[in-house]
Amino acid sequence: MKTKLILVISLLCILLSLPMVYATENTELDNNSHLSKEIGLFSNNFFEKTMGDHNIPGAVFVVVENGQVIFARGYGYANLENRIPVDPEKPCFVPGR
Repeated sequence: MKTKLILVISLLCILLSLPMVYATENTELDNNSHLSKEIGLFSNNFFEKTMGDHNIPGAVFVVVENGQVIFARGYGYANLENRIPVDPEKPCFVPGR
């Protein structure tokens, strides 16, 4: 079970770290706003399904472009017993556990 979870999380990190290229004439701020909305739509659907299918209690998803965070969202719970939601601003996961 832990191996499957680690594999799923590792694949997510690899797939989601691939560069996304958009050719538009908008300002950088508009690009990031538009891109952030698209990422949000994708990640909401993806994490709801994947976390449910694999019984994953919580995850953090952050997208960085040119050294700036353009999207950050927590999904599920950081503490399942106390039902404390994941906060992307507060590290709560230890890699490899």
